[in-house]
Parts: sequence; structure tokens; C-alpha cells
Amino acid sequence: MQGLIVLVYPNFDTKYTAWLYLRERGILAPTNDDVDEMNSIMLSMITEDVETYMSCDILFNSNNCPPELLHSLKILGLPNHYLKLKVGAPVILVKNLNQSIGLCNNTRLVGTKMEDRFV
Repeated sequence: MQGLIVLVYPNFDTKYTAWLYLRERGILAPTNDDVDEMNSIMLSMITEDVETYMSCDILFNSNNCPPELLHSLKILGLPNHYLKLKVGAPVILVKNLNQSIGLCNNTRLVGTKMEDRFV
């Protein structure tokens, strides 16, 4: 998989911030597991520090659902339990958040600042 990434994205480590470079390339993967593996490899090619964000550990209205079960679920349309991001790394917004300011499905974004936020 590393060879495929290098073939499609030569010099990714220095050009990952160039939108024209990214727009002209893409890899179609057969499964979400393959996409996760490619994303992990490509994220490791960016030298910034990685920030890991986790989903909620509680299932409402249920006292007997262990967190490990929730962490292991992979549901189409929902992100995995662990989300790893780096400043400068391109991301695609999967779910509409605020259409009035232009944040809708498949909006391309770049992480500029990573923070911890507890609600």
C-alpha cells in the first residue's frame, strides 16, 4: 500500500498543503478498512504532532454496555472511535454541520489548530 501511495502522491510530505496537487490525485479503495490504513500511512508522512480524539464512551439508556464494545463498532456513516488529526492535514467533512456558513457534506478543510474541548 505504501508503494501505491508514493506512486499516486509523489512528494506528499512536502506538497500535502497544495490544493491543486491534492485535487488532481486520488485513490479509490474497496473497503473502509483499506481507507483507514491509507489515511494512517499518509498521516504518518506529515511531520506535525498527532492529536487523537475519541468518541463518547456512554450509550444512553443502557447500564450494561461495556465501553470496549462501543469502541470496536464500525458503522457506515459514523467515524471510528479514534480520530487522529494533524495541523495542516487535509480532511473532508462527512456530515453537514452548518450549511449557512458553507459547512456541508464533502467540504474540504484543513486543520489549523487542535484543542481539547469538554462539553
